[in-house]
Amino acid sequence: MRYSRQVHEVSVPVEGSLAGPQAMADLVANFDRTYEHRYGRGTGSRSAVIEITNCHLQLVQALPKVAAAVADVPGPLAPSGNRRVYLKGWVDVPVYHWDKLPLGSKFAGPALVDAPGTTVWIGPDNEVRVDNLGNLRMELAK
Repeated sequence: MRYSRQVHEVSVPVEGSLAGPQAMADLVANFDRTYEHRYGRGTGSRSAVIEITNCHLQLVQALPKVAAAVADVPGPLAPSGNRRVYLKGWVDVPVYHWDKLPLGSKFAGPALVDAPGTTVWIGPDNEVRVDNLGNLRMELAK
């Protein structure tokens, strides 16, 4: 939130509903308090237009537990390609696309798993299994 024509915004937490005139009046009062706390007493302007520039919403809800067991996928898993990495010398390692890994699939490193925004390195002798939620579960070499 901010006063009209200002550049900098002030984050104001909201507890509960914003429905109704009293809720909006409480939000404005909370903004005024937060603004004056940050910039000093008397810096707020009760006659200025207040803008809500963005809203960040966070919801929390408990989910039911899901069984972690998934049946094994029969047969070897085919990688989508190979990539050269340096492991005491250059070697080709298989590359898997995370979104194409079947639930229950299992494979050993060294390997790479590509996903939008990240790549997961599976070290030599480590083993990965895709659980029933699509997460990678890695067993580290002992």
